[in-house]
Amino acid sequence: MAANTLVMGWWGPLSFFFTMVTLLIDGVQLHRFAQLPEPVGPDPGCRPADPGAPLTRRPQIAMLVPPLLAVGFVVVGPLIAALLGPGPVASP
Repeated sequence: MAANTLVMGWWGPLSFFFTMVTLLIDGVQLHRFAQLPEPVGPDPGCRPADPGAPLTRRPQIAMLVPPLLAVGFVVVGPLIAALLGPGPVASP
């Protein structure tokens, strides 16, 4: 589901923020899920389903770049501008 969220979740003005919250919640839930003990099933010969490739090895992870760049420009851009101060002023 996180792969679908990365591809389709950024395209609306409010969706941008909802997607960030959704991915944070998914990360917390994944951490909690990883701490669970191994399942004990009634049939010892039963294999668990294949989870597929990790999200970091899927092409959908590239969709994380545009929102990170946007946040970077909004947050880091003004900080750099404030540190550098006003540029040279051209005289008429």
